Amino acid sequence: MNVHSRILAMPRSVISRTHLAQYLLTLHEKYALFRDHTKTQELAEIWQKTFLEKDLSLHTKQRQILCNSLRIDHYIHENVVLGKNIVPQLFPLIESSIIITDRTVYPLFQKYYNTALREAIVYTIDTITGDALREIIDNVMKSHAQFVVGIGGGRVMDILKFIQMKIIQMENGKFFLAFPTSLATHVYASPKIHVLPAIAELGYQSTIDGPVPDLVVLDTLFLERLQQTNPRLIRAGLGDIMAYITAVEDWKLAEMNGKDAINNVVVEMCSDTIKRLHKINVQLPLSQWIQEYSFIQVLLCNITDWVGSPPASGSEHLFAKEAEEGIHPPPLHGELVALGTLIMTKVQGGDCQRVHNLMKTFQLPTSLSEIGLTVEQAVSAMQRCRSYGRKKERFTIAEIVDFNKEYSQQIIEGLIENGLIHE
Repeated sequence: MNVHSRILAMPRSVISRTHLAQYLLTLHEKYALFRDHTKTQELAEIWQKTFLEKDLSLHTKQRQILCNSLRIDHYIHENVVLGKNIVPQLFPLIESSIIITDRTVYPLFQKYYNTALREAIVYTIDTITGDALREIIDNVMKSHAQFVVGIGGGRVMDILKFIQMKIIQMENGKFFLAFPTSLATHVYASPKIHVLPAIAELGYQSTIDGPVPDLVVLDTLFLERLQQTNPRLIRAGLGDIMAYITAVEDWKLAEMNGKDAINNVVVEMCSDTIKRLHKINVQLPLSQWIQEYSFIQVLLCNITDWVGSPPASGSEHLFAKEAEEGIHPPPLHGELVALGTLIMTKVQGGDCQRVHNLMKTFQLPTSLSEIGLTVEQAVSAMQRCRSYGRKKERFTIAEIVDFNKEYSQQIIEGLIENGLIHE
């Protein structure tokens, strides 16, 4: 049976259970209707990697049993679920677990859910070193606890996944559970691990291909409460996703110059995601758009797993990374990515007003000073994009256009003169 037939032969219960599977099946039916053989084959390969190459491991079976015992509103993906007050349903299981968290989030978590989890072993990672991380891994390995639980934002999730990677290498049967407390980042669903300082101290230098948590639980009401406390964080997450606008153009440019090969289905997915972003109304309560937003984040993570990071991380991310350097505290990453998207849209000759309007829709700052930059710092960050892109082996518009000081000043000042950004 070929892959296309296997897609159609899968039980409807499997397909209808997750939003990602539904989305891919809808694309498959469209391509089959229009006899688009190229996209049908590309999508079949994506489906194969996502659903058919996975075996029913112990953790997959455990996850299924666990999910069947929970009141889940939405299955975003096999390992990402969404629901109201879903976290307390797991307290009996994690009472004696190992918890990875930080000193800011954990007290908020305990207060909101009115729980102490007194029997749990808690590790905070605020000032974690490489030696401390190694010790935690050893302790997790020796522990009889079945569950290792991450409670926190992006840094906590990266540390959790790094520990998970090490434990998997030792063939230890721990179940890794994630309770994200911020949707400013999609790290919770990503098979990539950022090399934080503690991880770098253990000899890692670049982004690591790692596991995703066995189960990610998004508690709608808890996340909505946190979003009300600091709405800027989740809006920054929307800014990070805006990168598709310029990154896909860089990806096409890389193919034209023989540096990469695009995937037509993924290009369509990126375009579709931007359309979906336009439909999100951040003025409404988070509970009314968290399903769509979390799906977009999960789709992004899967795209980078299918074809690598180029369609989601191009010249706008080069700018954002360089702009972060040497600024303390660093500006919010997603706000810098949104700004970088606007700047690189100007360089690429795209529709800057459209990008500006989207930033305003998401209430993202268009003022350099509000983001935490000066004009000089923005210009300097542009100038360094090419060298950083070469370090990452990422072909972008910065390889075609010389981002010298004069040109970079012209771009930034032109955006200011047109009222698209402000000092």
